[in-house]
Amino acid sequence: QAEGGKWIVNIDHDESEICGCFREWLDAAEGRHCTATCAQEKKVIRVKYTESLGEEIAGFTFNEACPLSPFSISGFANPGGPAQMKGVFTGWFIDVIHLIKQKPFKDLKDEEYGPVPKNLTEIAENIEGFKKRLEALREVKNINVTFYNGLDFQLLPICQVTYKGKISEEISGMMSQGGTLVLGDLSGNGPAKEAGVRSGWHVSLHETFKRDENKRALQDLTPQQVLEDPERLRQLAGITLMLEPANAEPQEFFCGKETSGWTDFVMPSNTGQFVFQSDGDGGDSPDERWGVFAVITSAADPAPSQQVISELADAYAEADRSIVGFSAKGVSVEPEDWDEARLKALCARHGWEFEWMTEDGERQRRIEGAARARKEAKEGQDVNSKATRSQLPGWWRLDSMAKAFTFQAQDQQQKRKIAPPPQFKPKS
Repeated sequence: QAEGGKWIVNIDHDESEICGCFREWLDAAEGRHCTATCAQEKKVIRVKYTESLGEEIAGFTFNEACPLSPFSISGFANPGGPAQMKGVFTGWFIDVIHLIKQKPFKDLKDEEYGPVPKNLTEIAENIEGFKKRLEALREVKNINVTFYNGLDFQLLPICQVTYKGKISEEISGMMSQGGTLVLGDLSGNGPAKEAGVRSGWHVSLHETFKRDENKRALQDLTPQQVLEDPERLRQLAGITLMLEPANAEPQEFFCGKETSGWTDFVMPSNTGQFVFQSDGDGGDSPDERWGVFAVITSAADPAPSQQVISELADAYAEADRSIVGFSAKGVSVEPEDWDEARLKALCARHGWEFEWMTEDGERQRRIEGAARARKEAKEGQDVNSKATRSQLPGWWRLDSMAKAFTFQAQDQQQKRKIAPPPQFKPKS
């Protein structure tokens, strides 16, 4: 484990079959080994450079002794650049897959660079040309560069295919290339093809030979003998093969841009991934990005008509708009607790006066109520002097106020006085 939450992973000979050319590199010289830096928590930072890349990045480095390690930042030319402000440090790696798709990178042309690489394999075939491209890239402006702190890791897909009959009934041939066993063409709809295996996949000899159920079929056969004569494995029956793709990079089967109509396409395997890619700097302009609408059906069933697909797309778009939400006009959200703000809002709605219940406030309200009652009583006498007291408006209020003021005095009078305990004098 290295500092910064990174792990240094040693790639030994048992794992070298992940790539034939890497196995050849290991066997080319005695004592060769390779390490890779993996991040416990991968961090990816994309930086947009409006000025030249070289104003911040002093250069990139690639350790030729460890070909599985990507290009990393060797140092910074000046402090305070956009990458450093976002948390990028020396030793972080550059995402070459994202870089080779950038238009400014593709526009770099020189005989020393060679053809523009499209994947990691083409980069590995011309490392020196790619180094020169990176050096020339430091003078480029208006480009997006993605940095990450370490390699990510994932489990490679692997298929377990069991053959009751001979392997040769489905697989037409096997070839030994760079220490790996490569499948030839597949005929019919055998178990490997139904599992998604295609021509060019590799036989994982290490996983195949270590399975207990294969010991009876393999007997004394060894992986080295299979590499020397693949036909010895192909003629076996009652065996389980462990098959895996040649590399972890996704293989592109279809790429298109449609403005009208739909394109039918039959996927050669039972798994797939849809990736939307915009041209130029579309990744930094989300408003200019659209997306992908695809309908997946079984290849064994009849394909739906263009009209059915269009109606489905329209229904989906309408449902998507409907679930966005509704207008907030006329919607009132109130808390459950009656706090001061909610009480004041209630009083303002009904024209009430808000005041906290205190002794002084209650006494003042009673005094004001008594004064209003007397005033109303006097006005009533002026209007109708013959009216009885009980008929005059407001007299009930006056009586209630008077009782309220005298209640405390009466209560004090009604309280019994408690005599002190008797005094006893001690006898002398």
